[in-house]
Amino acid sequence: MITPPPTDLVWVASRITKPQNLTPSAFCDWYENTHIQEVTALSGIPSAARYELLPGFDFPGALAHPWLTLYEMREVGFRKTEEFRGLNGQSRPDERLLERVFRNAEFDTRFWRCVQVHEGVGVKKGPAPLIISAALTPSSSAEADFDAWYRQEHVPMISQCPGYVRTRRYRLVDASLLHEFDRRESPAPSWLALHEFEGTELPMAELLKCDETEWSKRVVAGLEKMEAGFYRLKRVYEEDVGAKL
Repeated sequence: MITPPPTDLVWVASRITKPQNLTPSAFCDWYENTHIQEVTALSGIPSAARYELLPGFDFPGALAHPWLTLYEMREVGFRKTEEFRGLNGQSRPDERLLERVFRNAEFDTRFWRCVQVHEGVGVKKGPAPLIISAALTPSSSAEADFDAWYRQEHVPMISQCPGYVRTRRYRLVDASLLHEFDRRESPAPSWLALHEFEGTELPMAELLKCDETEWSKRVVAGLEKMEAGFYRLKRVYEEDVGAKL
């Protein structure tokens, strides 16, 4: 197993709230061809990956935001710098951009500190084609057991599933929901795991078996909040390389 140095994360799920004013093509054109480049031009954010929601995963706790962008942040404290706070969305954009995009969309932004990286031997560098974003909140009294379950059983079992590439785990630092440019508290869970896979389909049969152990059942039964999103990689942005399709 290879364990790359940990990198903190900015996790942003987005959706259009007023489709009569903003089309998906216009939103994605701005987001993917302007906004992400502005973010990755900052000194503390070297790369990003843009995802789109996989169809067919509709259940309680499933993420419904059509798009997810993950920004690698060298250190999560960078979010408090003037450089980061000057971004459109962190600060007020000009009126044209405000009315064209931000008044018609929602951005759920979460800042995470990395606590674990598990990566298979011989995997390719960079984001894999498929990702599961699993955000969970255990009770405060069960956090030690929750973390031990992930490290000792759950991640090792997931790593045996076909197409497995890596798992990265994070602890929440802070979060907010920017809804039509009205900033609100985000109901974000306290822990995040990102499981990445090669291929064109997730190995759902094998993944479901990972939740059938007695330890898994005990942990899941004690969760206070559970949220999962299933996404396909759309575009990768890398430092000093530019955008790649």
